[in-house]
Amino acid sequence: MKKNSKDLLNRISRIKGQLLGIEKMIKEERSCLSIIQQIKAVREALGKTAAIILTQESCQLEKNKNTHDFKKVVEELVKNI
Repeated sequence: MKKNSKDLLNRISRIKGQLLGIEKMIKEERSCLSIIQQIKAVREALGKTAAIILTQESCQLEKNKNTHDFKKVVEELVKNI
């Protein structure tokens, strides 16, 4: 497994753990503010993960130097973020 893939999978594992923590907080009827703070943390972690993937993808495309495909893929990626 590539180092980058391993890093991404580690990030996803941490995010899963955070989600399980949120689920537990809801079951325990923890404060709304605490739950929202954890949800915000998950959103930020997902955003960072998406940015890493976008960076890796754009680097791969840049290596291929097909300008049309590069622009098309970047536009599609940006649209989905």
